[in-house]
Amino acid sequence: MVVNGMLEMLDAMIQNGLKPDKVTFLSALTGCNHSGLIKEGRLLFYSMQTHYGLYPERPHYSCMVDLLSRAGLLDEAEELIKDTPWQGDPVIWSSILRSSRIHKNEQVGKRAAKMLMDLAGEPFWLVTGF
Repeated sequence: MVVNGMLEMLDAMIQNGLKPDKVTFLSALTGCNHSGLIKEGRLLFYSMQTHYGLYPERPHYSCMVDLLSRAGLLDEAEELIKDTPWQGDPVIWSSILRSSRIHKNEQVGKRAAKMLMDLAGEPFWLVTGF
């Protein structure tokens, strides 16, 4: 599996004394997202701050929210958004909205639709179906 190889390369890089940067972490998180590797994604996301002193930016949060949302962990994804300094953006809330429809979670879908309307205006509200 390509992602496992990528995670092995990241581990080898660290073992050889190279410090990963934000782009490296974003690439690894993206791989985890597209492969549904929730545990690995969580570990990477939190270790970038605790072990490397790198603070996640919007793309890191977007990737994690998408990973959690796709897995049906919508409440956890919402909690993660609350940890951001900006309370999400249309991209993040669109991910939650899309996943709430797939996982049939109307409550989360309504909150996501409201946030999208507040952030981006009425056109998002018209296409939500909630």
